[in-house]
Amino acid sequence: MSRKRKRRSAVVEIGTGPAKVRIYTINRKDGYDQFTLAWQEGGRRRTRCFSCTDEAKMLAQQITVRLINGGTESCEATRRDIDLLRYCERTARDHGVTLAAAIEEWASACPR
Repeated sequence: MSRKRKRRSAVVEIGTGPAKVRIYTINRKDGYDQFTLAWQEGGRRRTRCFSCTDEAKMLAQQITVRLINGGTESCEATRRDIDLLRYCERTARDHGVTLAAAIEEWASACPR
């Protein structure tokens, strides 16, 4: 007879007080880990699930900062947004300018 593997759950808290985000780690029945973020915002409990611990921690830090500063939910940066920003900065640096200077130059060249 085979033994069932015990499902473990761990909780990591990021932030304090009203800007606290909890990350629940769960071993799912199919063998994969799931990282669930939970926080209070606008009088409601909000949750998001991830399969990657790094993405869960990154978003938890962003949510904590947003809650401290009183920002809105639409200002979250995804992993793709950050990768795209780094690519643009690298491309601008290869041409010897900053990203801000490249955008200024591009904006001035476009007709309105």
